[in-house]
Amino acid sequence: EYESGHIPGAINIDYRMIGEQPPTDDRDAVIILYCRSGNRSGQAIRALADLGYTNTLDWGGIVRWPYDVVTGPEPR
Repeated sequence: EYESGHIPGAINIDYRMIGEQPPTDDRDAVIILYCRSGNRSGQAIRALADLGYTNTLDWGGIVRWPYDVVTGPEPR
């Protein structure tokens, strides 16, 4: 999914790996989560809350993103 279209600058972390691969050590960083439909981003936001992250937002599904997306395996 990420390679077929993601928000510019987004990083891809498998929601099942959040505990082992958190997006940042800064527990107060602004983190916006999304996936294709919103289900996995909801699971990821709960996992981040369990780890003590305090400033997260679940955008839901990328289908709600009204702007252009980029393709490929790397954030741009």
